[in-house]
Amino acid sequence: MRNKLIFIVFLFSAFAFLFLLVPDIAAYQCYDPSDFHCKNAGSRPSPVCCTSDSCKCGSSTIIRKWHYCYVDKCCLIKGAWVWLWHITQCSTADTCKGDCYLYPGICSDSGCAVGREYKICCKPDGSCCTCSGGNNSGTCPSGC
Repeated sequence: MRNKLIFIVFLFSAFAFLFLLVPDIAAYQCYDPSDFHCKNAGSRPSPVCCTSDSCKCGSSTIIRKWHYCYVDKCCLIKGAWVWLWHITQCSTADTCKGDCYLYPGICSDSGCAVGREYKICCKPDGSCCTCSGGNNSGTCPSGC
C-alpha cells in the first residue's frame, strides 16, 4: 500500500512538473524576420557594419571592427517580442578574380562583400600580371 502511494505521488508530481513546464516551452516561438508575426516585434532594426573599434548591435551587444550583425529572427519569449541578432566577422583579405587586380574584403550595411579593384599586380616594366589565389586569399605573384 505504501509503495502504491509513493508511486501515485510520483506520478502526480511528474504531471504537475510537465504542466508547469509546457507554458514556458509554448511561449518560445521564433519566426523569420519577414514573417507577418514579426510586425508584432516593432520596426525591424537595421543591420550594422562596424568600421570603428567597437559598435553597438541591437540594444546591448557590442561588436568589434569588421563585424557585421543583422536581425536573424523575431521571437515571442514569455509574452514579449524580441529580435535575435546574427553576428559574423567579415574578412578584409584580398580576393583574386583571375585578372591582374586585387579586390579588398569589405564590410558594409548590406553585409560582408568583396570591394572594387584597388591594387594592380604589375611587373617592373609596367605590364600587368595575373594575381594568384582566390576568394580572401589573393596575392600578386613574386616578381610583380
